[in-house]
Amino acid sequence: MKAVLLALLMFAAGGPATAELLWNRSGLPATFPLQVQSDPGLHWRVTLRDADTEEPALAAHFEGGAFFRVLVPPGTYVLHFEAGPHWTGEGFGPDGPSRSFDFDRPLTFEVRGVGRKAGHIVDLRGEDEMAAASARRQVICQDRRLDRVPDGPILLADREDMREGRPFDPFRFVEREVERPLFPRFRADVAARYC
Repeated sequence: MKAVLLALLMFAAGGPATAELLWNRSGLPATFPLQVQSDPGLHWRVTLRDADTEEPALAAHFEGGAFFRVLVPPGTYVLHFEAGPHWTGEGFGPDGPSRSFDFDRPLTFEVRGVGRKAGHIVDLRGEDEMAAASARRQVICQDRRLDRVPDGPILLADREDMREGRPFDPFRFVEREVERPLFPRFRADVAARYC
């Protein structure tokens, strides 16, 4: 009965988790995109190590073939990949990973220009992931946008209640025609898009 209930809950939630952030030890906010494309069949763990100090900054797990994207902190990192057939939620199990390699060059995650967050897409698809691994830039542009606040009825508290000394009732409002402001009102918003 418990197994059936667990299967129903996983189905309702969209299936088992295929990607997860394991930890972020950098002390910095994770805001830059890292996307990894891989073939199905293996579980992967990617660890980002600082290019200068070799200190591990972030680790994430993903299932091969599934869409995987994680936000990483700013910096230049060496990407260390490990893969294996079994994932226990903590690691690769008693046999450990079946393969392990470092990406051929450090990758930099940084702000470029005004409102442009530069990250990377790493492609591990192919017979030999280590030999076929490639990377290309992925940039998120953030634009500030002003949205006009729509004009609508202005609701005011009933002043007669206040004049007669009755207690203020926050649920009793009276719609009154009020002179509109001379200039429209705007709300600032930030829109993000891949560019």
